[in-house]
Amino acid sequence: MKIVWTEEQFTKAKELKAKGLSFTKVGKELGMTKNAVIGKFHRQKKKEGHKVKKRTRGPSHNYYFKTIGSGICNLCQKKFNIESKFDRFCKPCKTTSMYIGSH
Repeated sequence: MKIVWTEEQFTKAKELKAKGLSFTKVGKELGMTKNAVIGKFHRQKKKEGHKVKKRTRGPSHNYYFKTIGSGICNLCQKKFNIESKFDRFCKPCKTTSMYIGSH
């Protein structure tokens, strides 16, 4: 269901919001839902050039192929960059038959 906003409705919504009413109460006052009011305010901000911030939640959970530290290889005893918490061997040692195992 598409709601068509008039200029008077939006002006009244801005006035009610400026008085400190919640989006739910503004919606009830105008005979609309809370989400319709939130959507209108959001679209109006974007129209005025407001950039919406992306949420950041700390480090990415994609730890594959990112250096997360350094360690000592269990085969050659050389220092190497750790890309996952399970890395125990450097890349050159991973290609040897000793690492792969000869079953």
